[in-house]
Amino acid sequence: MRTVLLSAVVGFAALLVLAVGAGAHGGDPADEAAALKASMKRPVVVRTAKSRVVLGIAHVTKGCHVWTFGKRSAPGAKLVVRRGARLTVVNRDVDRHRLEKLSGPAVSLGKAMGINEKVTVVFRKKGTYRLKTVRTEIEGIPKLDTIGVDNSLAMVVVVR
Repeated sequence: MRTVLLSAVVGFAALLVLAVGAGAHGGDPADEAAALKASMKRPVVVRTAKSRVVLGIAHVTKGCHVWTFGKRSAPGAKLVVRRGARLTVVNRDVDRHRLEKLSGPAVSLGKAMGINEKVTVVFRKKGTYRLKTVRTEIEGIPKLDTIGVDNSLAMVVVVR
């Protein structure tokens, strides 16, 4: 009984620390271009003939946030899709994220995503799209502890 009670108290304390947070956030990288390039060294790679792809943005302790696809995760993502494919991005991070185009054909990227919000992007033209996210904190949401500099989320979408 004592072990169960002690485990419950320790578990509750751990949840309280996560909920309140100590505010130790890693901070943005000093050189964004280098950080985006580093994000693409080992990206989550998705090659599909399907017309719909869902990527998530998740909070992690080391680097603050990553792209997720199934059980795979990384600060970079590379998609190879057919023209007309729909990419849905679901934000499961505690920060707000907005997709921003760095290069490629014209595309509508939607609004900034709060917690558990999503945007859907339709790639109507063939070409290579280079995207990143712009992150902003959401007022009233406690900061969670992270280790190291925050990841810069980068994505390359090749439309054939």
